[in-house]
Amino acid sequence: MRPWRFMVAVASFKPALFLASGLTASILFYLVPLLPGLIMREFFNDLSGEAPAAFGVWTALALFAGVGAARFSGLVIANWAERTLHLYVGALLRKNMLRRILERPGARAVPTSPGEAVSRFRDDVEAVNSFLSWTLDPVGQLVVLALGLSVLISVDPVLTIGVFLPLVAVLVIANIAGKRIERYRKAHQESIGAVTGL
Repeated sequence: MRPWRFMVAVASFKPALFLASGLTASILFYLVPLLPGLIMREFFNDLSGEAPAAFGVWTALALFAGVGAARFSGLVIANWAERTLHLYVGALLRKNMLRRILERPGARAVPTSPGEAVSRFRDDVEAVNSFLSWTLDPVGQLVVLALGLSVLISVDPVLTIGVFLPLVAVLVIANIAGKRIERYRKAHQESIGAVTGL
């Protein structure tokens, strides 16, 4: 099975939890931190006389309090959804692996050492859970990218290009290094299995 088909199948096991976990985390970690900056921009525009409507100190304080309350309640929901999703998916994966082991002939039930099997049950399930939790991150990142670019372009287009080009260069370098990171991760998993087996 292709990795993406596997992840879609795992996510569809509890779709409501998957969406609650992924979207609340995306909104909290990417979108909410922009809000105080946008509130401060309006406050300073009001001080300079460039605001379209009156934006006083009390309005700014009320908005900051609202953002803080929304962030706190979002953290509670995100934490609950992510932990619950991890428990369900972890139990499902471990149950399926154990069922497959018990279906095989006794002499070849586990093709590797028992220590590596323990490592698979523990570490690989956690890796799937971690990946599943962050698969909706690109949604939040794209929304924040569009918002941030629109705000920066409205302030100064030349400065926006000066800030954006180094970010693109970093992304290209990280993409090039991705294969090497993948090799290191595989070697790391194999060494953990060997140590656990010992």
